[in-house]
Amino acid sequence: MSTIGWIIVAIIVAIIVIAALIAGVVAARKRRREQRAAQAAELRSAALEQRPDLSAARHGTAESEANAKLARAEGDRAEEEAARSRRALDQEEATHEDRLREADRLDPAVDDEADDYQPGANLSQGEAGTEGRTYATGAGRGTRPPDGATPTTDGPTPGAHRRD
Repeated sequence: MSTIGWIIVAIIVAIIVIAALIAGVVAARKRRREQRAAQAAELRSAALEQRPDLSAARHGTAESEANAKLARAEGDRAEEEAARSRRALDQEEATHEDRLREADRLDPAVDDEADDYQPGANLSQGEAGTEGRTYATGAGRGTRPPDGATPTTDGPTPGAHRRD
């Protein structure tokens, strides 16, 4: 065989080797694609199996959000009710104080223009008719009459009585 024959054989062998390599690469890529396709199918299948769990989670989240919204609405209503109650109490307190001021204004024994004037300051609970009086007791002076005590004549408490 001549050199040209050997060159032709070498070229044919090289072409066959290159074709085999190309076929191997193509086959490897095809196998890789098939493996990735199978892996993707498994992932999709697993995702579809978990989908009901996501629906339950979505449902639970929606329910929690609805409960939170209701709780906020109840809180708002409670705050509004508390504000209404506070306004009503403020009005009742103001009315009560107005009545005390009017009574003090009419009472000649009360100096309602004194700097330290307090509406109804000389009023004790449950002691109607004893307002503004001090009583001499064995232990000192007090506003509540002990048994058998007599009112003192020491004079009015500053700011609570008129000074005539």
